[in-house]
Amino acid sequence: MLGQLIDLFEEQFVLDPLWLIGAIIGGLIFVVIWILIVQYIYKDAVKKDLNAEIWLLIILVSPIISWIVYFIVRNYKKK
Repeated sequence: MLGQLIDLFEEQFVLDPLWLIGAIIGGLIFVVIWILIVQYIYKDAVKKDLNAEIWLLIILVSPIISWIVYFIVRNYKKK
């Protein structure tokens, strides 16, 4: 039974080299975009006179949610 499951898994999830290259490129694109967003938010926080170091730590710990919160706080502080 376990052997059949392993065979089924190997048939379904064969690591095709093209798929692997695509996954690596996709991961690199994600990391580059993430770094650019973090850099933008840090520079924007400095420019808007927010505590940039704290925002940098928050963004590095929880990326997507903190990006949304940052843009809400940034726009709120502007008013």
